[in-house]
Amino acid sequence: MNRSRHVLVTGGAGSIGSRLVRRLVSEGHHVSVVDDLSGGHIENIDESSLIDFYKNDINDEELLRMIFQKNIDSVFHLASCFANQMSIEYPEIDLKTSLLGTIKLLNHAKANNVRRFLFASTASVYKPSMGLLKENSTLHFETPYALNKYLAEEYIRYYSNSFGLCSTVLRYFNSYGPGEFPGIYRNVIPNFIYLALNKKALTVFGTGNESRSFCYVDDIVNGTLAAWRSDDAFNQVINIGAHNEMKIIDLASSINKLCDNEGNIEFSPLRKWDKTMKRIPDLTKAMKLLDYNPSVEFMDGLKNTTQWFRTGNIHRRIF
Repeated sequence: MNRSRHVLVTGGAGSIGSRLVRRLVSEGHHVSVVDDLSGGHIENIDESSLIDFYKNDINDEELLRMIFQKNIDSVFHLASCFANQMSIEYPEIDLKTSLLGTIKLLNHAKANNVRRFLFASTASVYKPSMGLLKENSTLHFETPYALNKYLAEEYIRYYSNSFGLCSTVLRYFNSYGPGEFPGIYRNVIPNFIYLALNKKALTVFGTGNESRSFCYVDDIVNGTLAAWRSDDAFNQVINIGAHNEMKIIDLASSINKLCDNEGNIEFSPLRKWDKTMKRIPDLTKAMKLLDYNPSVEFMDGLKNTTQWFRTGNIHRRIF
């Protein structure tokens, strides 16, 4: 895949999306980015003659029609209404973005003979399990976010089977890294870093013994690009994540130490929808099909992320 291509990245101003855009541009590809900045940030987008940025909703039919007329080779669909808690409070918005927006993109991809369609799904579709989660593990939907992501997967499968659209579904596991700003609906790591840098207590939901696997954003991007380039990824569902397992209490302690926050930790009951004690991926399929091997050690990634907060004065942003 050496020749330059024109690709569309939805959600391209988010942490994963913006790093993906940066990599694509560095390889000489022209990138159209659609992001309404409801969760992404314009600061994440570099200035480049190879980037066309559109601050729009992905349901904007006129915009999509115009973009797809530019001979789009591939679609990286990362836009979502992030994430579980927000989908509970605003289920209609989540439905519009995660499902209806996906269907509109699929229609345009089909009509314009797009070569590849890659979809960022989520590990939230899996039923809680104390074992490693495989792509064929039991599914269960605790929130509208998880349900709509899975329904989007099914629509993608339908378009692939019925119309020959070459697609890949990537189930991301707990990405973290530079480019993700803190906020009421955001992930635990940016919120913990924000609180720790501001010398505030970190709120741990549950006992703190709940564990997750955290994958540095560059490894997520590496897996996404590997899927784009691999014929073996055609019409597959593939986990993308890391091998590590971290208890939330240990995560909080590590971030407090990095930020000199003197061990400030508070506990709160688990949220009603969050019954997952452990969420760790089985990466066998990704390793076999994509030669995927996450390489960033967790503490190295955490230090990089904390440094990004410090140098960008991100800790001064308010939730």
